Amino acid sequence: MKITLKAGEIVVINGCVIRNGTRRQSFWIETRADVMRGSDLMDPREAKTPVRRAYALAQAALLDPGARDESVRDLQRTLAGLAVEPSPSPVDVLTAANRASTSDFYGVLRALRPLVARDPDPSRARHASAPSACEDGPIR
Repeated sequence: MKITLKAGEIVVINGCVIRNGTRRQSFWIETRADVMRGSDLMDPREAKTPVRRAYALAQAALLDPGARDESVRDLQRTLAGLAVEPSPSPVDVLTAANRASTSDFYGVLRALRPLVARDPDPSRARHASAPSACEDGPIR
């Protein structure tokens, strides 16, 4: 697998956080590894909805092999709950569940990404109803 990183970009490989230097760089991973780009990482505190919780659990399973069994159990329960609820994209939920059953956690993330993009952030909805109550700043 070829990975190309922009200047300063982060990638997590088998739980190790790697930050690129000041220039664009490419490298190849020649064996199986758990890889996640920094731009795909979700802060676990953002997991306030079932879709975001499923994403955070798949991310935890991918990044922390020591907690993988527990993360997978919780992930499967969360995806089962999503599968029985009306969903704008039941195919994505079923694809994520299939990927989880084969321990393809990056595949789970890929399947859930469109749902996360459409998933309302409850904290933003609360702020929208009371604009003077808070100022939205940068997330990170």
